[in-house]
Amino acid sequence: MKRVVAMVALGAALVLAVAGCGGSTATFRHEILLLGHGNGTGRIFLWRPGLRPKPLTESAYGVSGGGEFFSGMSDGVWSPDGRSIAFEADSPGGLAPPNPGIVVMRSDGTHVKPLAIGHMGAVYGSPSWSPDGRQIVYKRESTSFYGASWQNFAIVDVSSERLRALPAALATGDPVWGKPGIAYASDSGIMLLDPTSGDSRLMTGDVTSGTLAWSPGGELAVAESAQIVLLAASGQVVGKLPVPVDGRPCGIAWSPDGKQILASTSTTTGNPSLWVGTVSTKRWRRLPPVAVWKRAVAVPPRKYTYDCAISWS
Repeated sequence: MKRVVAMVALGAALVLAVAGCGGSTATFRHEILLLGHGNGTGRIFLWRPGLRPKPLTESAYGVSGGGEFFSGMSDGVWSPDGRSIAFEADSPGGLAPPNPGIVVMRSDGTHVKPLAIGHMGAVYGSPSWSPDGRQIVYKRESTSFYGASWQNFAIVDVSSERLRALPAALATGDPVWGKPGIAYASDSGIMLLDPTSGDSRLMTGDVTSGTLAWSPGGELAVAESAQIVLLAASGQVVGKLPVPVDGRPCGIAWSPDGKQILASTSTTTGNPSLWVGTVSTKRWRRLPPVAVWKRAVAVPPRKYTYDCAISWS
């Protein structure tokens, strides 16, 4: 999904006591990486609670000469081993529409490497790593000069940069790669795509939209308006959680042990909120706010773009 500006990722780092609903607390280890806004730039920060955010890299955003918005950076996610970050990045096209791309870098902000650069006017969605960390899948959309449109999923090998395309004609959301395969939303329901054969099957028709996230064990979480549904690869419902009090999450991610879910929520005003929910108790804890994590950017003429994707490593 094409959005702009706010990525969060977690990995082992320090202990923090977090105030929860009803005054309860929870202690856990984490380190947070986020994509926020500067003056005309998107900036990736490393943040540890109690410390000032440390910027790792930045890229300009704005309107290209063709009159279309370009994000600079969006939709970032950790690699499975926590050593790399992949994100979608736009670059201005001069007098033409912007050019999309998929970029990887080390988790300290060094060794930035473009993996795939699209032609002007194309749109790239959120990248998702394969479970072994060797490949990345993302959605590509484009419109021809004559008005015809197309979309597919592209898989890029991180080492060789080789690309291959998979069918995505019915996809309404971005692909998410887990052990059972690549899941994505469609008008028919949640689909599961085999990355080897390119064949898709219907997981469930009862859920047709929502933010998706695979657990380490192969359960798919789907964030609906009032609940987060947990699905086995067969499509069977294996659990449900209420959403945080802020409402439907715009981003979700599993903890590495599969026992908790990180969620980002946002209203039409203000910055996103972060929550950690325990699957067994179905209770949520709110994390401290981060001032530099901006939800929306106003782009003339009063166009707003959003992103609150999250990833936990």
